[in-house]
Amino acid sequence: MDKLERAYTRGAFDLSPEAKARYESACTTLLAQCKTNHDYIKHVFPNVTQFTETYNMLCHRALTRLTRGVPATLEHGDSGLPAATSDRRPAKDATAVAEALIGLGDVLRLNQNHADDLRAYVEDALTALNVAQYLVPKLDGKEKLVTWAAKIRGMHAIEQLDDADMRQFAMDVENLYREFKIQLPT
Repeated sequence: MDKLERAYTRGAFDLSPEAKARYESACTTLLAQCKTNHDYIKHVFPNVTQFTETYNMLCHRALTRLTRGVPATLEHGDSGLPAATSDRRPAKDATAVAEALIGLGDVLRLNQNHADDLRAYVEDALTALNVAQYLVPKLDGKEKLVTWAAKIRGMHAIEQLDDADMRQFAMDVENLYREFKIQLPT
């Protein structure tokens, strides 16, 4: 995991959709493997940080990714750089964000609280926000969505969010949607 993250942060991957998909696939696989392995040792090491400290492992990038629970491309976008001007389609990108956030809000209001019901909607919303990052570069609510994505990715498919989490998640999505609309250039 640490080598993959080091390669990503050093720009070893090009920005093509194929490279992004390979990175996300590898990262998702490693996250799942780490979570599965942690299930076997969590009675001894309640969190991964304790494990790495006990065995003097220096893997800060991997710990960050494991803590966040999602590939960096979903958390931050494809890169720190905005898309080329010719690739920008403001109306289409803004619509995609609105659709993704409204769809996620609808799923939450319909009480679809299983992790497997929510995962695709959360990742679609993050992807849409990352594509439209040039429109609204700083959204405070996006960090909350990343936190929810990490929580949901850390759950087994059958696990559910409780009522309090569902209510908070729905409020966070609604606030993010409002923040996006307010900051969207006219």
